[in-house]
Amino acid sequence: MVGLLLSEAEMHPLLIALIMVGGGLWFVFVFYVLYAAGWQRLMVYRAAAPLEGEIFPFRAGRLGSVRYSGCLTYTVNSDGLGLSVFFLFRPFHPPLFVPWQDITARQTKLYMFFPFVELKFAQAKGISFYVMPSLADRLIATAGDPIEIAPK
Repeated sequence: MVGLLLSEAEMHPLLIALIMVGGGLWFVFVFYVLYAAGWQRLMVYRAAAPLEGEIFPFRAGRLGSVRYSGCLTYTVNSDGLGLSVFFLFRPFHPPLFVPWQDITARQTKLYMFFPFVELKFAQAKGISFYVMPSLADRLIATAGDPIEIAPK
């Protein structure tokens, strides 16, 4: 319908404007998610180099009030746990690498019913990162069991 009302010369600037507005809104959304989740407080663990180890792509996790559904990649090695976000959400979310000695894990329940494992990080006080128990067990086992998951 719009094509019938506008000439080809008029549609080009409109298309560029729509792309710019859409892109701008996307960056605002990703920036909001960064602060709602608390990812910026985890930046003390910003990865200095590309992460190496066994990769677990397209997994979920919860940080703050944000559930990262299928857009996290966990990288595990004997030194620590790497976290990165799917490339579309990566602006303002740099990859992280947390040494195992900085991680404590305990079983917990969210929303009174669902079991989770809560990960806490020594240099990011007040931040809790939640993963499903099956994923936590697999990540820790892959790294050679460097930490224990404490009971509730």
